[in-house]
Parts: sequence; structure tokens; C-alpha cells
Amino acid sequence: MAERRMFARSIVESDAFYDLSMEEQTLYFHLSMSADDDGVIGSAKAITRSCGLKTDVLESLCSKRFLLKLRNGLYVIKHWRINNYVQKDRYKPTMYSEEISDVVLKENSSYTEANKVETDHVSNEPALVDTSETDSMYPDSVSKEPTSVDTQVRLGKVREGESESAQARAHAREDDVFEPPTVEEVEAYCKSEKLKVNPKRFVSYYQARKWSLPGGYQISSSDEWKALIISWNERDGPGGRSSGDDAPDETFIRALVKLHEEGREVMDG
Repeated sequence: MAERRMFARSIVESDAFYDLSMEEQTLYFHLSMSADDDGVIGSAKAITRSCGLKTDVLESLCSKRFLLKLRNGLYVIKHWRINNYVQKDRYKPTMYSEEISDVVLKENSSYTEANKVETDHVSNEPALVDTSETDSMYPDSVSKEPTSVDTQVRLGKVREGESESAQARAHAREDDVFEPPTVEEVEAYCKSEKLKVNPKRFVSYYQARKWSLPGGYQISSSDEWKALIISWNERDGPGGRSSGDDAPDETFIRALVKLHEEGREVMDG
């Protein structure tokens, strides 16, 4: 199971979230940290008690649509997939495969109850975004237009590969596979920016490290490797350190790590 948990600013800095009491906000963060890689919490009541709170706070988060109830006393974070992105090599499916089928993923990557979708289907009405939720609870980039029930797929079926299109929506970011730059691409960038960095040395250095930084952080975009080159240039240029050590500048690493921890993996929808 992935160790890191993230929070989208579009959720935790929304008016709806700020309207929560401090107790509700605190519990939300603790529950999110304890959820599995699908956002399911198996010990929500125990966590609530460990925070010195009453179960009324837990129920309030459900009534305000930040939590959804599953069968057998389980809960799921409604906006889990807006908050979090878990890499394939670290993702571990929830052990509560039956209970998670109580909810489905909507177009905006939030969970909703499966029985609501089925009720909409029976009445021949489109499955609308829950009217009890405010616009401020969703990222600006997320569509809240009415959608057909055909776009709602039970999570269990997605895991089994029965709907590739639904899986693509649920893991949209997973399709954005990072393509490491070639020596020629690095050389062209260095020329365009007038950087004095050896392209072959740069590429071979990170190829040997599988394009990762100290601490296990993966370089995952062209912006990041370009920023690394600038860091190398500042190090090797006039006034920089020229020890021959190819390790990236620690200040840059800290800045990049902070970028990851602020939820960059999911903030762009």
C-alpha cells in the first residue's frame, strides 16, 4: 500500500470544507491518512475515538457528503480520487472488494452510491451530480454536467478490466507515462537556453538511476528534467560548485519534493 496521502486544494480549501467544524476537519484528515489505496476506512469509529471525538462527528461528515457509508460499518472518502493519485507499482486494491461495490466513480472522479445510479436508471432519468454538494467542493476543471448512467461503472468491474474506458477515467493520470528525454532532446534544450551542460553525462546519470531523485521521488515530466538541467547549469557555471559531483542541488530536490507533497499528482484533474 502506498505510504503517502495527498489533499487537493480544491477540496480542503473550498467554502464547503471551511464550513466544517475544526473537529470535523481534523477527523477528515485523520481518516484520509488511514484509508487504503481506494479510500476505504476499515476502522473509522476507532480512529474517531482515538482523536477524542464522538461518533456524531463521523456521522456529520457523512451528512455533509465528505464521507460515504458502505456496508458492514465501513466508510469511503468521497473525493478520494480527486485528492490522491497512487502509482501503479505502489497501488494495492482494497481488501473490501464487496463493500466497495456499494459505490461507483462519477465523471468528476468522486464516489457516489451505486443505488442512486440504479434508481436514476430505473426512472429513465440521467444520473446528476448530487444536488446536496456545492460547486466549491469540486475542482474548476471538473465537469458537473448531467451524465448517462452508462458512464457509471462499478469499481469492482473496473478492477477486473471489464470497462477499459471507465478504468481510463478512474486513473487518468496513469496514462500520462513519462518519456525520458534523449540525448538529442537534452542537447537541443541546452542550446535553446544556452546552458553549459553535457547532455550525454546528464542522460546517462539519470538513466542509471531510473530517472529518480534521492528519497525515491520519480522525475515525471519534461518540466522537471528541464528544471534539473538548469540546476546543473547553475552548479557548473561561473560561481557554482565544480567538484565533479553529478548529484543535483539539494535546494532543487527539496523544492521538487515539496511540489510532489502538495499533491501535484492529482491537482490537474
